[in-house]
Amino acid sequence: EATPSPDGEWLLLKTLHRPWSYHVSAGRFPTKMNVFRVDAPSKITAIEALPLADDIPIARGSARTGKRTVSWRADHPATLYAVEALDGPQECVVEMRDAYQRRRDIALEVLRAHDMYRYTPGGAFYLLIDISASGMESRDFAMELIAKHKVAVAPGSTFGQMCADHVRISIASPDDMVREGVERICAMVQEKAAAR
Repeated sequence: EATPSPDGEWLLLKTLHRPWSYHVSAGRFPTKMNVFRVDAPSKITAIEALPLADDIPIARGSARTGKRTVSWRADHPATLYAVEALDGPQECVVEMRDAYQRRRDIALEVLRAHDMYRYTPGGAFYLLIDISASGMESRDFAMELIAKHKVAVAPGSTFGQMCADHVRISIASPDDMVREGVERICAMVQEKAAAR
C-alpha cells in the first residue's frame, strides 16, 4: 500500500512480508512501513517493522503491541501520526490517577473547611465550585479572581445557565497550588458574601 503525503512530496509505503499465516488475516502479517521522497526514491527512511501478530487472543480489546497504524495527518503537508496500544506496565496510569484523586481530595478538604462543599466529582480532573454566596456572575467573579488573586478559573456560565453561579477549576496542578488556589477562591466568596 502506497499513500502520498498531503503535499504530494512524500510516499508512505506499507509492505507485507513473510512468514505468512493461514490463521490470521493479512492485517496481522509482518509489515514494514517506510517513507521516501517522491523525487528521491532511493533514500528510504524506515518508520516501523511489525512482526507477525498470530499470538493475539481473539477477544474484545486485544491489540498488537507497538505501532499498529501509521498514516499522514490531513491538516499538515507531510506529518505522520501513529496509533499504539497502551501495552505493558501501567504503573504510570495508576500514579496519575492517584495524583488526580489526591488533588481532588485536597480541593474538597478546603471546600469543607469553608463550608462550601457541594459534591464529589467521580472522574474528571475538573471541579465546579459554587460561588452563589458571592452574589456575582461567574464571568465577573473569574475576571476579578485572576486580576486580584492570581487564580485562573473557567466561568460556569461557559457551560450553560445552570452553572452560572459556579466556577470550574482544574486539579491538574501540583498539590500545593490546588490547595492555595481553592483557598483563594473560598476567601473571595466569603469576602463578597460578607460585603452584601
